[in-house]
Amino acid sequence: MKRLSVLCLLLFTLAIPALADSITLKFTGLSITNPGGQTTTGSVMGTDLVASSGPLMLKTPTSSLTVSLGQNPFDTVWLFIAPNTPIASLNGYQLSFGTEVNGKLVGTVTATLSVRSDGIAVATILNPALVFQGLDRYLQLSFFITPNPLGIGPGNYDVQARLSEVPEPQTLGLLSLGLLTGASYLRRRRQLR
Repeated sequence: MKRLSVLCLLLFTLAIPALADSITLKFTGLSITNPGGQTTTGSVMGTDLVASSGPLMLKTPTSSLTVSLGQNPFDTVWLFIAPNTPIASLNGYQLSFGTEVNGKLVGTVTATLSVRSDGIAVATILNPALVFQGLDRYLQLSFFITPNPLGIGPGNYDVQARLSEVPEPQTLGLLSLGLLTGASYLRRRRQLR
């Protein structure tokens, strides 16, 4: 009986970090800014938050998402490009949305559309990584657009994200100090030979 209790306690102890390795995300404040500087913001439409301006529309769920470390990439915002949209008209459009972690805003993600000289429109996320503290460690949300096309035309594109852990500054400092100390030791050892 004692062994079983110890085993259960051990399994419970091992399970605690796994239970804590998830955060609650919400994406808010959708907006689209056209080349003339006019901005439209999101409004509730059914169960989705929608922002629409000319040839572009953004959608994101109004509900929160529970995201775990190391899971597959997940959708954050859907970018729709209207049919029959002249590609040249997409040049200079910007879209943005806020990212909340456990109810606290940690940053705003901004993307821009630009049309190259060959007439292909490309979407670029200007700040593709948000680093913040959560779960008593440093975490990073990395944003990217899928499919990640060479050119963008009518259709819809997902802005997706992935949650990962990044080393704390103190850890990086200790690692650097350790490497410098080791290098210094090896250098002195070679000089003594």
